[in-house]
Formats: sequence, C-alpha cells, structure tokens
Amino acid sequence: MQRTLRAYRRPFYDLLRPALAGRGIALRLVHTTPSDRVEPGAVPGWAERAAGRVLTAGGRQLVWQSLGRSVRGSDLVVVEQAVQLLGNYPLLARQRWGGPRVAMWGHGRTFHADATGVLERVKAAVTREAHWFFAYNELAVQAAVDLGMPPERVTDVRNATDTAALARAVAAVDEPAIAAMRGELGLTGDHVCVFLGSIHPAKGLPFLVAAVEHARRRIPDLELVVVGDGPAAPQLRRETGDRAWIRWAGTRTGTDLATILALGRVAVVPGWAGLVIADCFAAGLPLVTSGTMAHPPEIAYLRSGVNGLLVDDGGDPARYAAAVVDLLTDDAARASLARGGRRSAEGLTVDAMAERFAEGVERALAAPRRHG
Repeated sequence: MQRTLRAYRRPFYDLLRPALAGRGIALRLVHTTPSDRVEPGAVPGWAERAAGRVLTAGGRQLVWQSLGRSVRGSDLVVVEQAVQLLGNYPLLARQRWGGPRVAMWGHGRTFHADATGVLERVKAAVTREAHWFFAYNELAVQAAVDLGMPPERVTDVRNATDTAALARAVAAVDEPAIAAMRGELGLTGDHVCVFLGSIHPAKGLPFLVAAVEHARRRIPDLELVVVGDGPAAPQLRRETGDRAWIRWAGTRTGTDLATILALGRVAVVPGWAGLVIADCFAAGLPLVTSGTMAHPPEIAYLRSGVNGLLVDDGGDPARYAAAVVDLLTDDAARASLARGGRRSAEGLTVDAMAERFAEGVERALAAPRRHG
C-alpha cells in the first residue's frame, strides 16, 4: 500500500512482482496517488487505486486511505511507516483480531531535524505493533530495533534505484549530445555543478546558492544546473532571479537526465541527500553534501573521501564552497571519487533490493503472529 506512486519506484515494483510470484506469492499494489500528481510512467497497469483524501489538523497534514476493501483476503499488508497515514491504525487494530498481518516499510525513525518528541513516541508505539519491518538500510534497521522491533523480524532491503540503467545511459552520452544540452541550458563555462532532487526546504538550496556565490569568487565561470521541481521552487526562482549563473532544468528523466549528469563535474546536494547518492554513484558524478544538515538513511552509503564528500561545514556556506572548489580544480580527486562511486553502485541495485524485499515477505508470511 502506497500513498503516492513515484516514477523512480516503478522498476522496483516491476521486479518485485515476479520475484514474489516465483515464491508462490501474489502481489497487489494499491495506491492513492492524486490524479493531478501522476508522474509519467509511474503507475503500472496492474496497480489498483483506492480512495484517499488529505485532512489538516493542527497545521499538519493527515491522510485518510480507504483500505478496507483493498486488503480484503490479504495475508500481509505492507504500509508506509508514517504516523499521518490514518488508514494504518484500523489495519493494526484488525490485525489483533485475526485480520491481515501488517508490515511497515520505512526509515525506522524520523531523520528530519524538526522531528517532535510526541510524534516520535507515536511512531515508536505504532511501529511496535507491526508484524514485520522493511528497513531502508542498516541505519533504518538499527532505528527500528531501537524502537522495539525484534531484529529477526526486520529486513534490510538496501533501498536503491535502477542504477544499472542509469549507468548505461550516462555511458552512452556522446559529445554532440552534451553540446546540445549545454546549448539548451545556456551553459557557457567549463565548471558545472548539478543539483538533483526535489526543490524542498530540507535540501538546503538557499545555503547552496550562497555557497556557489562564494565559490564563484575563485571560479568565475562556475554555473549551477538545478534539476527537479517541488513546493519551494516558485519562491526560490523569484529570490534568485537575478543570478544568471543558475540554470533551471526542471524535472528531467531518461536521456536528458543522463546527459546533464554526464556534463556536470560535481553534484551538490547540501541537505537531505537520499537516493540521489545512488544516482550519483551510478553516473560517476562525485557528490558533495553537508555534514551539518539532516539526511535520510541513505547517507550511510556515502563514505567521505571514497565515493563522495561529506563536508564538516558547521553550517557555513563558505566552508562548503571551499570543498566544492577544491574538488572542481582537482581532476585526480574527482576521478578517484567517481571510481569509488561506480564501485559502490554495483552493490546498490534495484534487482537486489527486489530480491531482499521478496525474501522478507516470504519470511513474514511464515512467521507466527506477534499480536492477536
């Protein structure tokens, strides 16, 4: 059960379905993606839509998902570990009275810096009710165990994207394609930094803009390509409208995305660097992120100085900028980090993730009930 289906998850679902079928397990994918937010290619033809609506209480968004009919006849329901998903609570209650077992998929704890004690206590209590837990990676495994989940009921899925496909796409980019993309984006300098991800306050984009301004004092032709969109994009574009060195690329996928990653020298994502880490590994594009800002569990994949840089900037854009400048002007260092990233990408594949998840589902179905 997913609140919203995203395009980057599609390869995972398409691999998970046959992986489970090979174990004699049928997968149904139910979602409540708003019709006006469906990304191209995100929803498999075999997925099912359930009714859902967003409520607001105390300044927070709550989401109601009508799951009763959707889960009827199921042996196991995998839901997102999110306290604002109101449909999870009746499922957990029904589990105690012989209803479908409920597994959760998530981070284990809230990695955002603004996490509140009350919500974390609710998350802990709800998580302990789960029959099984699918953790994003080893950080999330430990977080779930710390909340009270038995370690033998936690599956480390090693959250990933289709890194193999992205690596092939980047390798196929030729010089004419790069020249065409540079022309489309209006790039004129040799030192291109790429931001990739949602335009969200947690990403630290104002901090990044300030850092690039510092860096341009030493590298005047440095340009920043912003790839992505999100709730903070309109305001940020208004606030940075006088900076001609920012190139807004919008949402890009496929060959376009591969070409931008191929022409960039360094990826810059100060805050909340999640699966973008795996994308940068696959593209051979060294990622620079901040050690001061909050990050999701995927930050565990980054080994500073080996496959990317985690900068101890103390919240100072100038210190972050210095690390970016050093990397932009050191060809050997960039090549070394690119090699390290490609090696790391080999162990972060969506195929392996689907197999781990399928194995976890099989084990969860075989395990005796924890509740009820």
